[in-house]
Amino acid sequence: MAFLTILLVLFIERALWNAAPYREHRWFSDYAAWTSARFSGAKSGWTVALIILPPLLLIGWLQTSVLPAAGQLFEMTFAGLMLLLSLGPRDLGRDVEQYIETRDRGRRADSVSLAEQFDPGHPVQDPDQSVVRGILTGACGRLIGPLFWFAVFGAAGAAAYRLAHLLNTQGQVESNDHRLARAAAGLTYVLDWVPMRITAAGYAVAGNFDAVAAAWKQCSQADGDADCPNDSDLVFATGYAALEQAGSRPAAVLIEDSLALVWRNLTLWVVFAGAVTLFASL
Repeated sequence: MAFLTILLVLFIERALWNAAPYREHRWFSDYAAWTSARFSGAKSGWTVALIILPPLLLIGWLQTSVLPAAGQLFEMTFAGLMLLLSLGPRDLGRDVEQYIETRDRGRRADSVSLAEQFDPGHPVQDPDQSVVRGILTGACGRLIGPLFWFAVFGAAGAAAYRLAHLLNTQGQVESNDHRLARAAAGLTYVLDWVPMRITAAGYAVAGNFDAVAAAWKQCSQADGDADCPNDSDLVFATGYAALEQAGSRPAAVLIEDSLALVWRNLTLWVVFAGAVTLFASL
């Protein structure tokens, strides 16, 4: 059922409905601020747990106790809705289309602003390059990460991944509480560790295998130096290496090829998940 749910959600996401406006989750921002203020004296790890666990326990209770008794249709609908709301939060394909349209109209300031949304952790020097990086790394955070945890733990897994990212990257933690911010970043790192490596491995199969293997080896040997300081740089390095002769391509072509590589990567892992589900049912 999980595989069929993933297929339906991806079809709805790509072809039928733009769910991005409903994935801002402003309720979580208010809820996180209220909870952190009430438990400001607690250890940071406990505060993060107190913020994330209540909604996850509710989702887990519905997923395992209430909805199975109501029937598979209700269970599948709930799981699909939770997964749909856990993707993104922005739609990668629509964001790329908006950037290309803005850039082609010569609106430089707006293009830079959109490029910052693709790659918020790095200053924008070349908007096109920032967009390419945002596409290749965003494949994990927007798509493969929540899909992976959904396949492992169902709706609660996808929700946990998204809530952790919201807590870490969208200003849900008070900026002056550095301990709480570090705890949220640590949780995000744990939840991202496997999906990022799955994403990088997918680039090897969907693109230039030898170049990706060499880039991965270089990042592994770098061990945190300036060439590859963290996991997102590993994903970018492998994704960029998967694009043959990336340095010689026009920017517009490179952006389109990066997005196509992401879709091939996603298709690869969806097919793999389907094969695993099929063999498990035999």
